[in-house]
Amino acid sequence: MTTQKNETTGSASETRLADFRAALAGTALGDGQWELADYTTTGGDGVMLFCRGRRTPDPVTVRPNITGWHRIYVCLLCSGFPSPGIAIKLAGDLGPGFFRRSLPNPKYPVWNSAELSEEFFWQCADMTGQEITISKLLDDSPHMIGLLWFRFEPMTQAEIETHLAEKRRPRPGVRGLHAHTDLDWTSQVQKAPQDLFAPFVQSMADSDAELLSVEFYPLLINPKFLAEKAAQPQGAGRYKAFRELVADPAKPYSWLTERCHERGLRVYAALRHSLPVCPPPSDATAIAGLDFAENHPEFYCVDRDGEPFSVISYAFPEAQDYIIGECLKVLPFGFDGINLFFHRGVMTAFEQPVLDLCRKLYDVDARLLPLDDPRLVRVHSDLLTGFMRKLRRAMDDWAASCGRPRPDLAVVGGYTLEDNARYGVDIARWAEEGLLDTVIVGNMTVFENIDDFRDEKNPGLVDLDKYRELKYHATLSPVQRFFYNDLDRMRRAVPGYLELQKRSKLAVYFEIPWECTCPPETLPDYARQLYEAGAGNLSLWDAFHTRVMNRAEWNAVSRLGHKDDLKDMPADRDGYGRTCRMLSINGISLATYHPAWRG
Repeated sequence: MTTQKNETTGSASETRLADFRAALAGTALGDGQWELADYTTTGGDGVMLFCRGRRTPDPVTVRPNITGWHRIYVCLLCSGFPSPGIAIKLAGDLGPGFFRRSLPNPKYPVWNSAELSEEFFWQCADMTGQEITISKLLDDSPHMIGLLWFRFEPMTQAEIETHLAEKRRPRPGVRGLHAHTDLDWTSQVQKAPQDLFAPFVQSMADSDAELLSVEFYPLLINPKFLAEKAAQPQGAGRYKAFRELVADPAKPYSWLTERCHERGLRVYAALRHSLPVCPPPSDATAIAGLDFAENHPEFYCVDRDGEPFSVISYAFPEAQDYIIGECLKVLPFGFDGINLFFHRGVMTAFEQPVLDLCRKLYDVDARLLPLDDPRLVRVHSDLLTGFMRKLRRAMDDWAASCGRPRPDLAVVGGYTLEDNARYGVDIARWAEEGLLDTVIVGNMTVFENIDDFRDEKNPGLVDLDKYRELKYHATLSPVQRFFYNDLDRMRRAVPGYLELQKRSKLAVYFEIPWECTCPPETLPDYARQLYEAGAGNLSLWDAFHTRVMNRAEWNAVSRLGHKDDLKDMPADRDGYGRTCRMLSINGISLATYHPAWRG
């Protein structure tokens, strides 16, 4: 334990735990466990705690032996990508915080990966009597990860009061965020206890999030399916994470909703709409409806030329009933609603119900119509709207039958109302009918270019012979889904959604840039411009398993609900993850010559 001058504020009262040899005196560190190494950096010296690649040591615990409230900072070193990570937990926390090294910082282009260490803000806490448990996340990364120090910066009474007020919900003046996560991160925990979701809830409760979407895979509450997958030696990580829960695999979801509600957070069960049959080796991850899709090829989507493709179509009543049944399975676990992802592919194409309805309404062959033709848009919209009406009615009936509040129904779509309607996701219609409570405006768009197979005599139609010829020669331009960060497009989308809000009770969240695609210091200005365009709430895709672990980004996006404070957020990358240069490890200088060049 050392005390030294705070290089940022000039205060002499900060405390730095930088010597883990002393802090862990008496702790056995054997083969395959944590190791110790002397180091010097531009930000301070000490003895780091590190772990070699492809190892998962036992957790260790340190006692900082300080009292009172402090801001806590963590400094990490990682030798490369894919970056391993650590989990650190205060004794009083619900769950640990996950940390990984950030993406490379272009501010320091000449630094070797083994030279770059970063200090991140972790949290504010009363350190009186506290201890910190340090674990390495389970992964197969070949790279070393090192913990250089914890830095504790004392807080004034005014800062403590502000912090405690921030943690109370609802918080006046702070705009809410929507935060999504899938279950990919569960493969990185060493065990799957009943509080599997504790790290997620801990992070979200300390952020500006008010609404969470957690992906729910109904097959993970099927003990037979789970037991079969867990028994496979090379099973996917999410099965391993649930392995110990085969007896009652649903418990973590109930635990999740209970802990969220205790902290004033609403949480939706999110289901990816597409029910695909994926070819090996992807079948292990395509668990949403995999069993149904494998057994019912008669409900596949159909291309213009009559060829089926292995995605279940919502045009068939039997498929709709199956999906509704899957949705109803999640409601008993306390979720506030269901969120359907309608931005990850197609739901209907040119199946017989589509052809029949198009012939009935317009006396035209649907296969000849471009996807954005108003007639085909209407047909797809009618079919999906029928599904949404059935789902809404089924959810309401379930709630009435067990005396529960009416659950919300949410969707994730593309940029504009027109983008969504192009493939049947008629958000305006659903909101005006009262079917929909929430929409997340994603930064995606789906489009089709028919120039190469346009009918020359009828330019507004498709020439099926040309289409088949291009497809046969593999020169057909497919339906495309672009996902990118287009602030101008998102700003232009805002007025349409605001007008829809006035006509309905719809809550709208606008997506910020995709995770780890923009430097964190640019995100406050991005959010500010969305607010100025009229956006009321923002959304964070992959908020936990990507953004939280990339701490520099999380330290930016987790506070984007503070509209009035955005202008004061740091404009430099070091304001979210302060970079220090590693100068030596165990007495070996890295300052001018790298000894491993010939390695």
